[in-house]
Amino acid sequence: MTTAATPVVQGPSSIGPTWEGEMDEIHRTEIDGLQATWRLNHLRQVEIMNVHNTSEALPIVTFGPGSYPDLVQARDQWPKLAQLWDAVRHELWMELIPRYRPSVTARYLR
Repeated sequence: MTTAATPVVQGPSSIGPTWEGEMDEIHRTEIDGLQATWRLNHLRQVEIMNVHNTSEALPIVTFGPGSYPDLVQARDQWPKLAQLWDAVRHELWMELIPRYRPSVTARYLR
């Protein structure tokens, strides 16, 4: 019997200044013993930096700067990691959509 995996999401961490003087936010999303390290680029697109097997600390896929695939490319190249890509997509939307958005009705109750 298999159970649905719950992604383990580690929040963003700063790794240092970029050429624009801002901080890159690195995200780590883990599911079923695999961890994807990714970031949003200046166009707000996901860049997959690497995937590791967390139980053995082994790299599954690693990329160098300038060759990071986006989420669509990662799905195409590694379809067997679909659950991991789904978890990354979920975290991406959690990052992009504000946590609190007042309803339209709330604006008229004031």
